[in-house]
Amino acid sequence: MHTQFIGEIFDVKGDPDVIGGDAHLDIMKIKPLIFDTSNKGYHSVGPCLGKAFSIGKKLPHEQG
Repeated sequence: MHTQFIGEIFDVKGDPDVIGGDAHLDIMKIKPLIFDTSNKGYHSVGPCLGKAFSIGKKLPHEQG
């Protein structure tokens, strides 16, 4: 048995010290703590690895 919540986020608030230069929340300033139930471990978020929907454009395309 499990519980599933489905919803829509309408607004997010944050302290001024976690707001980035673009007036949005900055994940690196928030430093979230994430619990992994599978491995029973705690993790954090690292630096951005690439921009969604555009990083693939820089990869060489396969021939054939």
